[in-house]
Amino acid sequence: MIGVMLMILFKSKENRQLIRAYITDDFHANLMNTFDFEACHITTIRQELQGLPTNEQASVLKALLEPYELPRFMLLLLKLDDSILEARPKEGIEPTDSLRKGFERCSLEVAQRIIGFDPLEGRTYINRKQFAEFLLTICRLTVSEKNSDRLLIYNAATGRWDDAEIILNRLIIELAHYVGGGERDSWSSVLEKQVMDILLRKAVITSVRKFNQPVYPFANVTLNTNTGKFVAHNPDFMAVMGSPIIYNPLARAPRFERFLNDIFLEDEDVIGFVQTYFGYIFSQGHQSNVLLIGVGNGANGKSTLFNCLEELIGKSYVASVPLNNFNTEFGLEPLIDKKLNLATESDANAFKTGKLKAITAGESISVNRKNKPEITMILPIKLIFLVNELPILTDSSLGFERRLLILPFKRTFTAEQQDKDLQITLLGELSGILNWAVEGLNKLIAQNYCFKIPAALKEASERYFGVGNPVGKFVQERVNPSSGEVIESKLILELYRHWMVQQQLPYKGTDSPRVFWKAFADAMAVAGIEFKKAKSNGRMLVRDVQIDYTIQQEV
Repeated sequence: MIGVMLMILFKSKENRQLIRAYITDDFHANLMNTFDFEACHITTIRQELQGLPTNEQASVLKALLEPYELPRFMLLLLKLDDSILEARPKEGIEPTDSLRKGFERCSLEVAQRIIGFDPLEGRTYINRKQFAEFLLTICRLTVSEKNSDRLLIYNAATGRWDDAEIILNRLIIELAHYVGGGERDSWSSVLEKQVMDILLRKAVITSVRKFNQPVYPFANVTLNTNTGKFVAHNPDFMAVMGSPIIYNPLARAPRFERFLNDIFLEDEDVIGFVQTYFGYIFSQGHQSNVLLIGVGNGANGKSTLFNCLEELIGKSYVASVPLNNFNTEFGLEPLIDKKLNLATESDANAFKTGKLKAITAGESISVNRKNKPEITMILPIKLIFLVNELPILTDSSLGFERRLLILPFKRTFTAEQQDKDLQITLLGELSGILNWAVEGLNKLIAQNYCFKIPAALKEASERYFGVGNPVGKFVQERVNPSSGEVIESKLILELYRHWMVQQQLPYKGTDSPRVFWKAFADAMAVAGIEFKKAKSNGRMLVRDVQIDYTIQQEV
């Protein structure tokens, strides 16, 4: 990457810093094979001059230039005898000025030939095709076969393929301004668009199957999620997601470990489960076929815990789509190119499970996108939902029961017990938390991706699936078909409320008429019981059903 950064003088330091990680390391080899051998000489000489004091640069530059075949004006500069060079400072000119200016002139001419710049009728002209070919040489670019209108560029520093638009736009303007010698019309939006269009049509097309291999890049290395081992970054991994956290094999997280003991009441089995679930998030597939709901009232540590996971993954690759949005028209679009969906639910409404089951099973699913064609894809995303109260369950099938894991947060921290600086402290331990999570991944791999479910999670699951759909349970236990029977609708709702109190169950919003009657109709359909609901003399009546009279008499 040093070659281009030294050959081209960037006017913007910000652009220089942003772009440098996207320039390919084998620039010299590509340039020698494709463009102009002199460019390699220029970058080599610039590298030698970097960091030298000004008063030493003249002699070094002179020695470096002598082996090369140079333009006539540069040869004359090199043949100036020492007496003339020594006299020049008296005229207010440094000895290095002419050599440096001549060298920069050579550099500019080489860059102009490479990029395809020519003065034409008093204005600048840049060969778009040649410019695009140069960019393809100095950057690794590709497009996905299913998203051919989006260029991706490889970032060697992060090991990740990023959206190329911002990077290329800034690189194009810097190159255009440089080869134009600072002329105002050396760059234009038309030039930029035309070069980008050429790149879209010339960049390598990569199969969807090659993206998102079983790896996850971190700041300095890449995690092989099949083996749980760290390896060097590699563009062939085709990773489009990654974390900014630095891997340090010696890092530890003592405050995080104390925090886990505090929130889970030193339950080692629960802590071990959380460790393996953190590790599971890094894995590429859906081998475990599960999703997680964390439940508990506020001030229990669940937000702090999963904020750490969000930081580990990288916030750019975490979505927050709530349960109810999964069945809306464009609800799945935010999940594309995300590693984790971490959503905090504000209510306990019922939710449909069909798409959740498809995603957790790693099945292909249709994703409708705004102003774009609908696509069918496998979403390589893990799902976590955080709730104060468990949502109403509309699917009590064994298949969904196996997929849903419920993690209870039983402890509540008083204001006096809360550490106000805890989140900041934990951010300082992220490298150690990463090691802890990778250890969890290795444990899960050793367990063939089967989670060891602690007693606390089993208890929470058994209770939830027993009453996850309380209206359905009420219908199952207390409602029978009875032709000709008539009962007032408000009495059925009163009986239901009384039954819930007897069962010591939370209403979860099901005591409202709107929610209850919708759930009642669904439950009756599942039970195969037909009924009619209609007004008569100003009263809403329900026909052809009978309610258990034991409850009725207790009301």
